[in-house]
Amino acid sequence: MAQWRSAQAQAGPIKIGLLAPLTGVVASGGKEMVEGVQFYLDQVKGEMGGRKVELVIEDDASNPDTALQKARRLVEQGNCHMLIGNLLANTGLAVANYVKGTGTPYFIPIIAADDLTQRQRIKNVIRVAGYSASEFTHPLGDWALKQGYKKSSAAGSPRCSPKAVARSCSSSGIRSTRRTSAPI
Repeated sequence: MAQWRSAQAQAGPIKIGLLAPLTGVVASGGKEMVEGVQFYLDQVKGEMGGRKVELVIEDDASNPDTALQKARRLVEQGNCHMLIGNLLANTGLAVANYVKGTGTPYFIPIIAADDLTQRQRIKNVIRVAGYSASEFTHPLGDWALKQGYKKSSAAGSPRCSPKAVARSCSSSGIRSTRRTSAPI
């Protein structure tokens, strides 16, 4: 309880770093992320816990190297208390690996990569909304087993995650015989 009291007693704004793809092929999704966070902050009059919130926005350009560079800048130079973002799994995994070493809280509202909050879970990475990639495919494996299927095959783009479908089926007792990802 003493930790919480001391946190409330701190002065100054809460600095939040927001990483989003504002340029490139998924820029429209990144702009929606920014608008969503700004909308929320408008609703709470720019305050949390009685303190003003300062939002610092960075463009990750849908690139893991850029996302990592921007996350470092937000934490090490911008003194952000926490990070929110990214949109794509490749950028999110890069940032998560970085914050694992810093302990900076990293809230992921969109990224569906299972490893962020499941098999390779990092304590300070928190899925605050959205879903994980395998979430929708687990019922498929259960259904297929009940239908008597013993083998599965999955195909799709890397974004569709044939690996997640195969993993879901195998967790239900169905052997995955083939996974195919088409190049994008």
